[in-house]
Amino acid sequence: MTRHISSAVIAIALFSAHPLEAAFEQGAGGVLQVRVDLPKKTPWEANHVSGPVLVGPQAYLDFVWRIRFFGLGVVSIPSPQLFDVQVTRDAEEIPVRSTVATQMSVNYVATAVGSISVDETTEMSVRGVVHRDDGQTFGPGMYHLKLDLDRARSSLVSESASAISIDSGFPIELWVQALDTSTRVRHHHLIEAAFYSESQPQIALEHRLVVVGRRDATWGDWLALGSAYAAVGRHSDAVQAYRRILPRLMSASPDGKRLLAGNFQIVAASFAVVGDRAAAEAVLKSEGLLKETEIPATIERLRQNAFKRQPPR
Repeated sequence: MTRHISSAVIAIALFSAHPLEAAFEQGAGGVLQVRVDLPKKTPWEANHVSGPVLVGPQAYLDFVWRIRFFGLGVVSIPSPQLFDVQVTRDAEEIPVRSTVATQMSVNYVATAVGSISVDETTEMSVRGVVHRDDGQTFGPGMYHLKLDLDRARSSLVSESASAISIDSGFPIELWVQALDTSTRVRHHHLIEAAFYSESQPQIALEHRLVVVGRRDATWGDWLALGSAYAAVGRHSDAVQAYRRILPRLMSASPDGKRLLAGNFQIVAASFAVVGDRAAAEAVLKSEGLLKETEIPATIERLRQNAFKRQPPR
């Protein structure tokens, strides 16, 4: 049964873009620009509010730090953990802890989190989470969240010994919507499933199962469920999900072709794993990209790759 909670608004003192002229005036050495992205934000309600929207209560806040340097020379950052987070509610600070991932992206290449030197050519990002120390969720209410820059200011090192300013942007608002409508409940599970699909596929599968159990489940929901089963190595279950919808999806209807676009080989791989090569062949023929003589070798390659990707039990 769905719990109905009141809407919450989190006003976040974070990192919306703004001109850098003022920051440059503060330090001739350059500006370290820090921004945050909230990967769970919903695309469905963004037009109704001024900031990003999260749907449903959050056990923790997921974020991505994005860090750029604008200036001459090189700046050394000992660790992304320098950017501490403070959360307040009704002017009272809530004890929280922020944790960053073990890997960060530097110019789109994954590397271990640690000390890094950046210049104007460097694009750096790292994922993290903010938990409440009391174990509660970020539920109904208004919060303020901002960067604590004290440690960062004292730890940044410029090779030119020039002053470095930190530009954290203007405050933005993050809205946490209540699960007070059927549509929002659906959106909540779709967002959670998409968010965890790569990092924690079992959690993603649990949300996909909720979605297909609803009256408003679509063909696309069943297709996504099959892919979620395949991601955890449950190809027999994936095939059962696909068989509910494949006759319609593989028809000549534009909707079927659109939904299957990019998924033909994922679907064929599960059929290949369970030994239904005829179904795998029919799926690949429907895609229309392979010569008929190429299909048998492709099926075997998909089968072998699917086995290699199966998670340990």
